[in-house]
Amino acid sequence: MNSIKDRALRALNTEQYAYLNKLEEVCFLNNVECPYAFQYILRMLVRIAHGEFQLPTQLLWLKTVIDITNTHQKMMKLNHNFVYVTVRKGLNQGSNNNGWHVDGFSKTTTHLPEQNYIFSDTYPTEYIEKAIYIPRNFDAMKHNLHLFLQDNIKPMDEIKIMKMNTLYCLDPYIIHRKPEIPTGIDRLFVRITYSSVEILDNNNSPNAYLLRSFPNRDGIKDFRNKLTKYIKP
Repeated sequence: MNSIKDRALRALNTEQYAYLNKLEEVCFLNNVECPYAFQYILRMLVRIAHGEFQLPTQLLWLKTVIDITNTHQKMMKLNHNFVYVTVRKGLNQGSNNNGWHVDGFSKTTTHLPEQNYIFSDTYPTEYIEKAIYIPRNFDAMKHNLHLFLQDNIKPMDEIKIMKMNTLYCLDPYIIHRKPEIPTGIDRLFVRITYSSVEILDNNNSPNAYLLRSFPNRDGIKDFRNKLTKYIKP
């Protein structure tokens, strides 16, 4: 077996990439509308340690979707301490960060994989189902995993596209990317993250109901951008 639930029970590791990891389609969502012309929220903490969800006013429109993800987590019998919400709503400005990558792969501490629930109302996420062997001497604390994955994806590999207005469950083993989106396209993208560890990043959007204090740390500049490309011995 190699499902999201199966993978969730084993600590995050690089060996799992050698398997054909699949995502999970949760449900079709045909009535999710953001009431704002523009909304930008990055990893806003909305629940701690199995307590009640604490949604600020600007996220109340997303409550039904969050409830669906929470029910799905319970169905898989997964209980993570932290839940985060990311929202991108507005006109595309032409800047695309569309490299192949995975979400939630951090080896700074040993922990169980997170689950990310995502959906888009248009131009949905692209993904690849491919087994990639990562050498034993690959050190995730030194080497950039995203660069390694990108180097091992070939032009002939089949690129799959998620469905519009459909909620999916991903984990750190699903290789995906944002599609090329024309300038001026109005798009809604949502990601709801269930994590066993707190995401310590000063770029996180604050939640007045769950204010947190942690070291001044930028996960991209202070860690990922300092990782090097793996060179085969």
